[in-house]
Amino acid sequence: MRKLNLFKSIFLSALALLTVVSCEKDMFKEYDSVEPGAPTTVTLAVHSIADSTAKLDYSVSGVGRLHVVVVSGNDETAVPSVQDMVDLNVSGAVFSKGVKITDANLEGTIEISDLVQNTSYKLFAITTNADGVPSEVQTTDAFTTSDTFVPEIDITEDITPAISSEAKQEVGFDVLLSFNEPMVLAETYTIKMGYYDPNTGDINWFDVPKDSIDITGNVVTIKQPQSASAQFTGMYVFLTIDEGSLTDRAGNPYEGITSGIVGGNLAGIYWRNEWVNQNETAVAPTDEILTDPASLSITLTYPNNLSTSSLDNYDKSSIVVRFYNDETTTDYKVDASLLTITDNTLTIDLPKLPNYGDHVTFMMQEGALWDVYGNDLDSINFGNYEWFISYGYTRDLIIGSYTAACVSFFDNNTYNYSVTIEEDPNDE
Repeated sequence: MRKLNLFKSIFLSALALLTVVSCEKDMFKEYDSVEPGAPTTVTLAVHSIADSTAKLDYSVSGVGRLHVVVVSGNDETAVPSVQDMVDLNVSGAVFSKGVKITDANLEGTIEISDLVQNTSYKLFAITTNADGVPSEVQTTDAFTTSDTFVPEIDITEDITPAISSEAKQEVGFDVLLSFNEPMVLAETYTIKMGYYDPNTGDINWFDVPKDSIDITGNVVTIKQPQSASAQFTGMYVFLTIDEGSLTDRAGNPYEGITSGIVGGNLAGIYWRNEWVNQNETAVAPTDEILTDPASLSITLTYPNNLSTSSLDNYDKSSIVVRFYNDETTTDYKVDASLLTITDNTLTIDLPKLPNYGDHVTFMMQEGALWDVYGNDLDSINFGNYEWFISYGYTRDLIIGSYTAACVSFFDNNTYNYSVTIEEDPNDE
């Protein structure tokens, strides 16, 4: 057995040595070099040009690959590099496609899609043969898509500020309309902006002048015809565009849109100016000293008419009248029955008559009531306004010189004295 194992070991060693010698001989054996094939060629023809598509017919001279790129441009557009074409990595490309060419598709048609109407394009192509050898970059004459589609805009996505009934727009905001293609203002047009007047229930419409409309590409910017100073916070604003007032560059008309209030609902394109708390512009009585308690009712005047419907949700703890004097202070909540709204004036009747010698003041919480545009009335604090109920006596009634007749307790005789009453300069 040991002899047999020794024989096997010698045999395997000899075999390994023969293998190494054989590999070394192959290592230095000369092989004939193979030249790569010549580049394939391609012929191109663009046809069937539509608004957003075109077709490319091609004919390649041999198998390999075809690389096609389309960019926005004209016959002056720079030719891409060979490597960028092979990698389909051309800057500004709107369409790229690579096709494996076999004997079965040496000729064929490629559908070019996702083009923009009425736009000039330049097509480039390159082939690589079976060995990966590229051809020179080939091209066709520039072509322009047709334009038969009317321009469109998605009013739920392509309008800035976005359509909304929330009172959040800065008064006098600009409007931006982003169409799906470049736009033109028609020679004769009607574009109006409307402003809702809750006092009359009408929308007041104003024409947008030409110098308030700017068009850059597909974006139409409209400045409001009503200045911010002529508007109200909380006001609804509408935009109406007649059909054909805006067109694309081929003259296809935008269908237009009509806005307003239909059946009590907002329709079309609309926004609402942001709310701002309203301060009182006048308060009565203007005299701080009153002599007739029954005559005291408080009136507050505001910039806009007040909403009578705000009384429906009124909380009587939000308006409180306070009576106070040197000894007591008493607060009274004001019930809705004591409030009267007449146009832009709020009248507050007192819950009870004050007494002579009482001071009267009141407070009102922010949003206790609001105007017809939805703006809250701002808060008023105790002491902002105050009245004093007086008997009407004034010290000038007794200032002067007097003769006082006094009867003596001791002898019952009458004695006259001169008395002068003067005003205290430190106390009115």
